[in-house]
Amino acid sequence: MDIYLLSYIPAAEEAVAAAGLASLQEVEVPDLVKRISKDEVERFWSVARELWLSSVEDFPTIIFYVRGVSRAFSHQLVRHRIAAYIQRSQRYALVGEGGGELLTREGELPFVVPPEVVKKGVDQTLHYLRFQFSALYRYRELVSMGVPLEDARFVLTNAFKTALAVWMNAEEIHHVVGLRACFDAQWEMRAFAYALLALAKHVYPRVFHTAGPYCISRNRCRGRGRWKCKPQAEQLVKAVEHRLHEQAASGVVDLTDLVGYHAPPEVEHAVAEAL
Repeated sequence: MDIYLLSYIPAAEEAVAAAGLASLQEVEVPDLVKRISKDEVERFWSVARELWLSSVEDFPTIIFYVRGVSRAFSHQLVRHRIAAYIQRSQRYALVGEGGGELLTREGELPFVVPPEVVKKGVDQTLHYLRFQFSALYRYRELVSMGVPLEDARFVLTNAFKTALAVWMNAEEIHHVVGLRACFDAQWEMRAFAYALLALAKHVYPRVFHTAGPYCISRNRCRGRGRWKCKPQAEQLVKAVEHRLHEQAASGVVDLTDLVGYHAPPEVEHAVAEAL
């Protein structure tokens, strides 16, 4: 899974703070924007976070791109409705195009492999891979026989990868992270939530200063862990913040070891030999 920042509103934190403060006094926003201090901006967003002033969180927005995710993931993501999505179409885009027999043009598998399948062992992993490759072969056979892509895609599984461009405002990002960074969330959505959290903290550090799963951001447990996983969530949020601080200047922040999964080398070797 990769997430790319496409666009955001520079100085949105300062502009919104100026507009908010101007609403409490007889002053024009353009004048206040020019002279608002860093401390005033910090205090404004501190109060906004404490009171959960959702109206001011409608203003800061982010457009990002997420790739290498499953259709099972995208079905969950688009349930968040205060957002806009442009998704790669299986009706017009050939699945797995350009990478030879098994891989995509990026040299990747065209489908997602759940970590729990790999953890079960080599036999289970091979069983899963062969099923997905069988679906891919049938798909390509149908396409080669002249079946339209929009019909051939019916043999594909929810594991096959997709990509989306997404627009969200700060309030919706808070909500997505609050729900999906919980350890009760599905693993792919949870990994995405922490990656989105890192992106949001990088772009709007004041807005998302206290962001995290709801047990952290609102002191309210909405999962089945009954608060037992809050210490683990706090550690993970701190680790993400630390990684962001370390790597943000490079333009690439790698969270794989924090929220992703690396298959053991011996499993990779055994699977490669068997295939």
